[in-house]
Amino acid sequence: MSNNTLLSIYLIISIIKFAVSIDCSVKNEQNIESKIKYKLFCNGYDKTMRPVNDHKTITSVRVKMMIKSYDYDDHYSSMTINTWMINRWNDEFLKWDSREYENIKSIDVRSDLIWRPDFSLYNADISYGIGSCHDSYCLIESNGNISCIEPCSFVSTCRSDYSKWPFDKQNCSMVFGPWMNSQNELDYVNDETTVSKLAAAEHTQWKLVSAKVVKKVISLNSKDKKYTASFPNLSYFFLIERHSSMVFQVIKVAAVTFFILNLTTLFIKTRKPERFIILITNMFLHFQMIHQMSWITPHNGEQTPSVLTFFRNSLVITCILMIETLIVEYLNASEVHPTEKLKNIINYIRRHQMINLILRSNSNNYDDGIVLVEDQMKVKTSVNNEEWTFVANLIDKICLILLFLTYILMAFTLFPLSYIITQNMIKEEA
Repeated sequence: MSNNTLLSIYLIISIIKFAVSIDCSVKNEQNIESKIKYKLFCNGYDKTMRPVNDHKTITSVRVKMMIKSYDYDDHYSSMTINTWMINRWNDEFLKWDSREYENIKSIDVRSDLIWRPDFSLYNADISYGIGSCHDSYCLIESNGNISCIEPCSFVSTCRSDYSKWPFDKQNCSMVFGPWMNSQNELDYVNDETTVSKLAAAEHTQWKLVSAKVVKKVISLNSKDKKYTASFPNLSYFFLIERHSSMVFQVIKVAAVTFFILNLTTLFIKTRKPERFIILITNMFLHFQMIHQMSWITPHNGEQTPSVLTFFRNSLVITCILMIETLIVEYLNASEVHPTEKLKNIINYIRRHQMINLILRSNSNNYDDGIVLVEDQMKVKTSVNNEEWTFVANLIDKICLILLFLTYILMAFTLFPLSYIITQNMIKEEA
């Protein structure tokens, strides 16, 4: 029987059926299906016993998980999935000869009336329980094969990693297995794990990148090693990726703004008060941005989010530019003659045409080596020394180049290339 047929049967049953208990005190012979149910459930059937005649027989359960919806909680580092668990197994006590019952080969019963395999979430968030599955209807075939589709909800804790927030990926796992039945009694066989198109499309913040399952066996030994038991389990691994366009745009605008403000200061004459005003304003904006980010970034996790590291480093750069501005202004106003060794170094640098070309592009900042400096006390102007003016000009140019390179490197560490490519693909598909 195909999966689509099984799902169709489940949906039809869920809509048109209602909960009906089986009354074994009265033999119901209204129809053939009632006779089959009376034969199966009113002859000592015990739903608490594993459905095998020989206790050495292993009950094999085929498990398929169909994910209908999912969510991730940053605060508690927990993942919630709502699924349809499709289980198939054979019950040796629920068989009949279809020829004796007008060739009826299948019936449906409530899931709480039959034995069901123990399938518990080992790494569950205990505050939400070990998972909950709602009763539904199961399809029983005349050969004892049973197919159940149960809507379930599971919540597990995850080991979070917010170092790349808000471009982070989270790896979450869910380990399912029996509490009591060992591998000699119960075995799981994984069919597949699927994600419905609705579940993949409806979540606006998280994208389920992959979902895979691995079958494992857990072995337990007693202290005296006289008792050893192995328990089968299915480990599901989910990889989810955050997609938060609004936060991405806010961070991008803020990063570009801070870069432009710092860059602008290097094109303003040091004697202009606007240079200090822009730097002080930029420092204030950095503090405000870091404060706002601290409210929306997750507070758990072992590593600091890269976005906070970016803005911290950008603030450090702004402070360095403030110090550099004070040094350059001091050099422009200095009347102390440099040593002969420093003059030789300056003359050696001046002989390079490329350096002279770069420095000459900003010569208007220094009035061809003669700069008038007016401090806040409006003292007398003085003629600056040409060598110190050259050094100040060179420092400004070096800071300009380093500023470009540093911010480019910081941008690559902040904005993952894979995330940018994914965002562009989403826009093209839209």
